[in-house]
Amino acid sequence: MTRSAVIVAGPGQLRLWSAVLSDDREADVHVIPLRRFTASGLRSWALEMNAFTTEAELDRLLETTGGWPILVDGLADQLRKHRSADQALRAVSERLSTPHGAAGFLQKAGLEPSTPLWRA
Repeated sequence: MTRSAVIVAGPGQLRLWSAVLSDDREADVHVIPLRRFTASGLRSWALEMNAFTTEAELDRLLETTGGWPILVDGLADQLRKHRSADQALRAVSERLSTPHGAAGFLQKAGLEPSTPLWRA
């Protein structure tokens, strides 16, 4: 029998989860860091979405989202609503330009004033 689990935790908890998940059988604990999209990663994503096909559009995609998966997912939702790449970028950019939208993004990204990530 094979079982898998995905646990999202900070690096300070690595020893804890390794200890909890290990037993007499050798447990495979793999750490996959969560990261923002790189320019080449966004290019691959854009190809899958059949959007942002020019260098200028790809530059705007990276500039608008910073590669943050939360923002890229929001763009994907906009594209699924049959919006053009330009309309989707504008919607994300407009949302981020408001205090409420910016605060919502920071909260979803785990960047809140009372957390260690905020101080970093």
